[in-house]
Amino acid sequence: MTTQLVPETDAPPLAPGHPLDPLSADEIRAAVSILRSQGGLGPATRFVMISLAEPPKPAGLDFGSGPAPDRAALVITYDKAATLIHESVVSLTAGSVVSRVAVPDRFPSYIAEDMFTVEELVRSDPRWQEAMRRRGVTDFSLAMIDPWPSGYLGPSDHPATSARLCRPLTWMRSAPLASASSTRAMMSSSKTCFFLSARSLKRWKASLSAFWPSS
Repeated sequence: MTTQLVPETDAPPLAPGHPLDPLSADEIRAAVSILRSQGGLGPATRFVMISLAEPPKPAGLDFGSGPAPDRAALVITYDKAATLIHESVVSLTAGSVVSRVAVPDRFPSYIAEDMFTVEELVRSDPRWQEAMRRRGVTDFSLAMIDPWPSGYLGPSDHPATSARLCRPLTWMRSAPLASASSTRAMMSSSKTCFFLSARSLKRWKASLSAFWPSS
């Protein structure tokens, strides 16, 4: 499965209103573009999380008495081929990669690609299909398969020796959804965001557009 999570763009990032403001969608796109061009990313690399790399905080959080600090992004990527996480700091002000550090023996968070892959694998599995038929379900399109982390239960689950595991739960809809777009909207809200203020929700929707191109 191939998923284009972040479209390429040459648009300059918008200026933030405050040095501690979350990254805008344009800044996220810029961080991705910079890291792709300078970070030596391979085709198996996936972007897991992109957030503000907070600058040093002055006393009283008074940022107005000196020069504006650099805007920087903390970018977490996962190389699926090497099973290795990297944490990178990207300067949006200078347009360069400040640092890139490998973080071995760790699993990344689930990403959208993982969620879709798990859903497809489960839905096509004959054992799952037979279990659904025993429960009277014949229309598998009504099943909503929700991937959850399997948890860490002991040394056998250590990233150095264990595969990435997922515990998918199956829920049933009473009727089909109206469209693929509504499926995407539902998955985005139920699997990505749980509690948001109105202000955070507006920023979250703007940032999400960088990862979910409209179709």
